[in-house]
Amino acid sequence: MSHTKEPWTAEPDEEALATYLTNSSRQNIAQLSWTTCDDATREEVNANATRIVAAVNGCAGLNPAAFREVVEALRHFYELSLTRGMMGANLTEAQEKAKQALAAAQEVA
Repeated sequence: MSHTKEPWTAEPDEEALATYLTNSSRQNIAQLSWTTCDDATREEVNANATRIVAAVNGCAGLNPAAFREVVEALRHFYELSLTRGMMGANLTEAQEKAKQALAAAQEVA
């Protein structure tokens, strides 16, 4: 299953007591509501909507399922650089792991 294509925007609607997440055609994707019965304030709902939109738009063209692999590859690269130095086989191993992780991250799910 795929998600709505980026870019997304967050559009507060004071009359509806909600913030709408919309696509590039300004069609509603989702709605985050605030009412007098909810604990969430208008500011909090708008901040949450803005954060969701930033995360979605920031992941455009990336495979979010591969992020753990990318982080692990970077951690591995960093640890090798500290403990063994970045020469010869150590460098090649770390480069290959980083290359594979980056390739996986760029495969859009």
